Amino acid sequence: MEFDGDHVSSRALTVGAPIHLVIAELRASKDTVRILHDLNSCYPLPDTPAKANVHWLLGEFNRQVIARAVGALEQGDARALGALMAQAQAEFDRCATPLCPSELSAPVLHRVLAHAALQPHIYGGKGVGSQVRACARASSARARARPRGTRARTRPH
Repeated sequence: MEFDGDHVSSRALTVGAPIHLVIAELRASKDTVRILHDLNSCYPLPDTPAKANVHWLLGEFNRQVIARAVGALEQGDARALGALMAQAQAEFDRCATPLCPSELSAPVLHRVLAHAALQPHIYGGKGVGSQVRACARASSARARARPRGTRARTRPH
């Protein structure tokens, strides 16, 4: 899906092979108003190099990563998708976090993504949205069973 102002478009993708994604609720706190205030200060025109970095991150870089992620999905390449997630998270940390470090440093997210017991089972991951409430990880096909020491938890929608 792509949206820009009032323009919204989408297209269906054919995934080349099964890709297992894990979406985790991190239950961390955030101040959405603060995050939006600080990131909105970058628009419409950036007046500092840090704000220009946010423009690049949410514009050109995002378009490039999405195009490459579409290719990885169409090829069924979970390893490439995980690497793109990790790259996107690293760039978010470098470009967006300095604008609102009190809310976007996401220590819980980074602990989960770096958790040693998960590393053999995942190819990469990234925060979702403001990086503090949820994360997604591309998992290997062998990761159908939960890593030892983790537990499944479901909730009604």
